[in-house]
Amino acid sequence: LEACLGVSSTGRLASHAMAVVRLVLRVVCWGNPGVRDGWDGTELWVLGDVPVFPIWIAMPDDMIPRDVPVKSRFLMPYLGAAGSRKGSGASSDYTAYSFPPTSAGESAYLHAYRSAHFAIARSPNKRCLVTQRHTEILANGAVPIRDDGSDISECEQTLMPVLPKALIREAAQLYRNWTGAPEQQYRYRDLVRQTLRHSRTKLSSLAMANYVLHDVMQLPRPVKSVLFVSAGFGWPPPYTHGELNNGWQGQPAITLYHGLQQYALQNNGTVIDTPFLGSAPYHKSFMWASFPAPLGQNATEMRKRMYGAGFSYAGRVQQGLRATISKEEAEKRIRALEFDVIVFGKVGPGGGGDDDDPMLPPLFRPVIETYPPQRVVGLYGSDEGLQWDLQRKHIRSFGRYGYCLVREIDPVAELRIVPRTLWQPACWLERRWRDFFHLWRQRQDVVGVEDTIYQAAWEPLLEGLSGGDDVAVASTRCWTGYTLAGHLIAPKDNRMCRLFGHAAREVSSLPSALWVSEFAVSWEEIYTRLCEFC
Repeated sequence: LEACLGVSSTGRLASHAMAVVRLVLRVVCWGNPGVRDGWDGTELWVLGDVPVFPIWIAMPDDMIPRDVPVKSRFLMPYLGAAGSRKGSGASSDYTAYSFPPTSAGESAYLHAYRSAHFAIARSPNKRCLVTQRHTEILANGAVPIRDDGSDISECEQTLMPVLPKALIREAAQLYRNWTGAPEQQYRYRDLVRQTLRHSRTKLSSLAMANYVLHDVMQLPRPVKSVLFVSAGFGWPPPYTHGELNNGWQGQPAITLYHGLQQYALQNNGTVIDTPFLGSAPYHKSFMWASFPAPLGQNATEMRKRMYGAGFSYAGRVQQGLRATISKEEAEKRIRALEFDVIVFGKVGPGGGGDDDDPMLPPLFRPVIETYPPQRVVGLYGSDEGLQWDLQRKHIRSFGRYGYCLVREIDPVAELRIVPRTLWQPACWLERRWRDFFHLWRQRQDVVGVEDTIYQAAWEPLLEGLSGGDDVAVASTRCWTGYTLAGHLIAPKDNRMCRLFGHAAREVSSLPSALWVSEFAVSWEEIYTRLCEFC
């Protein structure tokens, strides 16, 4: 533009021209607004042989403004107390806030962000921890900045993956060079409009519920019945006013629960949580923070027991939607297959609650004995990431029984990124295909494994052949596995050729180099083999 128009990039003409270019690009890219440098749904992040899906801390939809709020200050300083756990935007001690633990205090807290162009955000423990504060700042029309003026766009792709890093990066450049010029003001408002749209479409609780049910689990719409299994021991007594257990679940679980309730409202469905929690101060439910204070209870005292005084999430679910059942009733209904989806709201090392095994969530055994893994999801919502060896082991184990939603996806050595079209859900959720791929990876290294892998390939093949001639209807099949099996086993009839041929067409767009790196066989070899027999 500078060369063509003969003006500097700060000139008025160039500024208007850039505005037009940005508008055109936004129209072209409308189908995926705001997603940059992170998760866009086209890739799988695979830990060993288990894909992990990002989860975050969401914001209730009705708390996100529709347009850029009026700004009265340039920078909102850090609102947490020095040294408190409040770097995440919340604190186990409500006194760390300068805002009272009331609805009015919450409104004042959020207004403070809305009134600022930029706001300081810190992450405890590490610089790229997924936090509530970043969501709060973005969803209230400001831009998060670190104390030193840097921004989160420098984080690895798998850390803070759902935040609009490219938009934050450009806004941070404005921050570091801010003069208040009209061109900067215009560009800032344009960026914040995009971050607000991103907040509504990606960071809201309803968007998160849709993401889990339809992007991760790929279930048909609508999902009518969800069982939300809560677990864990909450905060220890120093953080809970001396109570033995208040059942604290954490903001990822609470905001996902809120989103599922909103989804159920839209689709005439139900969300039931379990189990009862006898020691909880309110509602006898692990999800007690999601509901307004019951009749006769003091809402302020209730907020004092919440992380961060409940700002941005407390009491957002209507009291009439609460449906909590006992473990005994839940188990009966699980074995009767009454639910479309089972959500374990808190899983991970030490985050259990099962009577027999503290590493497992309640009702884990009846669920895995009854439900297919395609209908089960577990939420790893704690601060501990993949750098923790025990966390990785737990994920690899749970991944056999359902989808793994992970808040902190550290870029560890065993984490690899592959196109999502390479791994269909059946490839890692069904035991036979897991065994098949495990043996496939050994076939070049272990003497005598060839005969074994032939035998392992037959069982899933026979199941696939039982689906009739219209193999295209089997959308949950492991097409990559069938394609590799077709490379090993000579088809005996036209029916097998149709199966192998359809599978190969489903994955034919993947580059040959990817087949070599993942399976030590090129696409040309696979294609030649299929053509030889079919």
